[in-house]
Amino acid sequence: MARSPDLVDVATGVLMERYRQDVEEASAMLATMARSHGRDVAELAADLVAAPRTEHLGAASLTVSCAVSFIEANAHRDIGTAEIAAAVHIGARGLQQAFRKHRGQTPLGHLRQVRLERAHRDLLTADRSDRVTVGDIANRWHFANAGRFASEYRQAFGCSPSRTLRTPAVPGTPDFSALHRRAHDAVHRARDLHGRAVEASLRAVIAKARAEHLAISPVVEACLHLLAAQETAASPTQQPSTPRATTNGTVGPRVSR
Repeated sequence: MARSPDLVDVATGVLMERYRQDVEEASAMLATMARSHGRDVAELAADLVAAPRTEHLGAASLTVSCAVSFIEANAHRDIGTAEIAAAVHIGARGLQQAFRKHRGQTPLGHLRQVRLERAHRDLLTADRSDRVTVGDIANRWHFANAGRFASEYRQAFGCSPSRTLRTPAVPGTPDFSALHRRAHDAVHRARDLHGRAVEASLRAVIAKARAEHLAISPVVEACLHLLAAQETAASPTQQPSTPRATTNGTVGPRVSR
């Protein structure tokens, strides 16, 4: 009689397929997920195989949230993908896949967005009597190429950084950067809800099959969930548009994906 597959191995395979990881990276991710949830690896693996999309989305979303918090707390430091991945105990490729799935951008794309927003804030609030320059603020946020910084800033905020530095901030101006982030998060919450709806439909099909005494192995269930996840991932999602600034650069950034 053939031996039943080890559920830890099956769960590792689910992570390898979903995040394009090798065995070592997927095993490390599974261990991190179990540690984050305060559970035994074998117990989490069993749940992941039984309901891979629900468990996986929750764990991956937690990993991305931790990475975002790390980025926002350390944007002033010289960090990159390797440092961000190490901070949340996941491989670099797995982190990039999770970011693309849950935020529609790369970790470095989010880091650059945060730094651009911080530079914009500093330009708006700079004390003109201190003779601070655009170059000072750009270097503070690790924009080494002044020309590229000016180009990205103009694309994001609709004016040059030097103009923002010369223009006093207008009291009561809305924080368009925060508005853009909330709209961006709302889009991805909608995507997650769609995924959960697909998951619920799949569970209903499996429940009906069991009610009719049709045997379904854990491996078959895992494959069905993966197919549903791939179908959801392939569905196009409308990205929120960002208004273009036309005056003094107080509108939030238009972020390229």
